[in-house]
Amino acid sequence: MYVDQLTKVQNRNFYEDLLKKQQQVKNYTLFVLDIDRFKLINDTYGHAVGDEAIKFVADRLKSWNPKHDISIVRYGGDEFIGLIPYGYEVVEEDIKELHEKLMQTPFKLADIETFSLSVSIGVAYTAGRYQLIDQLFRVADAAIYEAKVRRGQVVVKEIK
Repeated sequence: MYVDQLTKVQNRNFYEDLLKKQQQVKNYTLFVLDIDRFKLINDTYGHAVGDEAIKFVADRLKSWNPKHDISIVRYGGDEFIGLIPYGYEVVEEDIKELHEKLMQTPFKLADIETFSLSVSIGVAYTAGRYQLIDQLFRVADAAIYEAKVRRGQVVVKEIK
């Protein structure tokens, strides 16, 4: 019920149930990650390759997970959420490392072609104040749009 069948990470039901609890968090970080130009991948190579690209990113997210209590959620399509119960200063380098790893690890297309995927990440975090997770998501979602304009960037916003 809470696992995405394609990627084997948490699914949107998991996230929606978390929101229903109206949980307030403090010293918390949330990121939204999206594959850049994903529609072009589907249009050029087909939806089966698009699915492989999504699984590729999910596998990297699962293997990256630097702390045991970080949840990775496939929100929909090629978009993922990272729910991190730590302040940004604790995971800042980890997120940068994740971005670099995704940008530099070649995506192999059926042993025929190899290319790099570009990903954008929007990050929102609380400092010493309590916030709802949904508010963090809205700020991170706005940040990812800024990151996508610049293609393959990480944009970070603190909720004040």
